[in-house]
Amino acid sequence: MNVERLRLPTGDSIIFNPAEKHYINQCTSVVFGKGSVRAGLAYGELARVARPAGASTTGYSTDLIELRFSDVLLRLAEALTEDGRPGEALPYLNRVRQRAHASLSLASGQTEMRAVVRLERRLKLAGEFTTVYDIRRWGTLQEEITAMTPDQIVNKDLNPYAPKYEIYPIPQAQIDANQNLEQTDVWK
Repeated sequence: MNVERLRLPTGDSIIFNPAEKHYINQCTSVVFGKGSVRAGLAYGELARVARPAGASTTGYSTDLIELRFSDVLLRLAEALTEDGRPGEALPYLNRVRQRAHASLSLASGQTEMRAVVRLERRLKLAGEFTTVYDIRRWGTLQEEITAMTPDQIVNKDLNPYAPKYEIYPIPQAQIDANQNLEQTDVWK
């Protein structure tokens, strides 16, 4: 049986069996992503495996979901913290820190845990284009931009902050598809 092992450390032993077209967690024996599922899953650091010779050059025919396990754990820790359960969030935060061979956190309380999770997201996911989404979700966009020095602003003619940057516009394709939708006032 040809089995492609994913580069995950012990404890996260998810493998893909190409003959049966599914993933399996070897720790729990849970099978997921069976051949009838029309979506792809990918676990990777920064790049996909090269396409085989003769493969389509126009892209993949199914969805490709690529996330880092650390991102998933940190999002869960963030959600538990924001739900007022920082004690339940601590093991997920420490699992990320343990995988990075960092010292474990002893954070307690919602305010302290929130600060630790946010810092860990910045450190662990640096350069992965999550920061802008994070600071919008956290509601700290204005604070972040205000803290910038003038030499960090590329286009000096633009106002680097406006309240409308706190939310995204509704995509025009969605407005076209649903006549009941209207664009958010700040994006009209």
